[in-house]
Amino acid sequence: MIIDHVNGAAFQEKQLKVSDTVSLMKSSIKKVGQYALLAAMGFGLAMGAQGQSAELMAVDEKVKAKITENMGKSVPGFAIQHISRTPAEGLYSVQVEQGPKVFINADGTFIINEQGQAIVPENGSFVAWMDPVERRLEEEIQRMAKTTLNKIPEDEMIVYPAKGEKKGQIFVFTDVDCGFCVKLHRQVPQMNEMGIEVRYLAFPRSGPVGASADKLARAFCAEDRGKALTELKNGGGLEREVCAEHPIQEHLKLVRAFGLRGTPGIFLQDGTKISGYRSAEELATLLKI
Repeated sequence: MIIDHVNGAAFQEKQLKVSDTVSLMKSSIKKVGQYALLAAMGFGLAMGAQGQSAELMAVDEKVKAKITENMGKSVPGFAIQHISRTPAEGLYSVQVEQGPKVFINADGTFIINEQGQAIVPENGSFVAWMDPVERRLEEEIQRMAKTTLNKIPEDEMIVYPAKGEKKGQIFVFTDVDCGFCVKLHRQVPQMNEMGIEVRYLAFPRSGPVGASADKLARAFCAEDRGKALTELKNGGGLEREVCAEHPIQEHLKLVRAFGLRGTPGIFLQDGTKISGYRSAEELATLLKI
């Protein structure tokens, strides 16, 4: 089984490391919670401020210049299209020219988007802020995924090989009863034509027992697994046999180890985790094809 192929002791040790990292993350919950609270206050109060007079919400030009100067150091060409004060002291509502609307303090050290998520300037644009401990966890998961996924034998997955030269591969944790999984599956022929091999693993969202798990088992028990999975994702194939020998339980161990929460769960061959659905073109770009 999968754990045997990747050295059980080493795998369990890595799982413990991930567990330790999760424990460390608990110490940062209060800090993250403070960010979330400030984000919610900033957004909610700013929205409530719409009824106030323009005079009350006007921003001193010196503040506007300071924000532009500080942000320009990290985001070249940063310019403010519109700015106004919010009822939260020191927090401003800023519409960035050719960019997003954000809430920001005067020195640019605290920025949140309209969804209340903390963001930071990076590589000339805005990206989601990540707690250093969470970043460490993601890096550990990437290393573990790269080592583990690339050692799984093909007969423990459902593989759709590339047409012609293989230029890259992705690993997809999938569920049959998942709209975005079906949408991604329709992209598989295009990905194969582009030289991308697609390797499926099971992630029945309802758990190891139930209708979704049984459908995936039918695919893994079939003589032609690829054909069976396609039939099941199209709503058919329910007459197929459910056998006792399939790797779903082993795949679910990986789901837990990698911290997957939804489907499709996509990993690149270097272990990078991709959240949610991506088109064939987007995946080709990520694989640098």
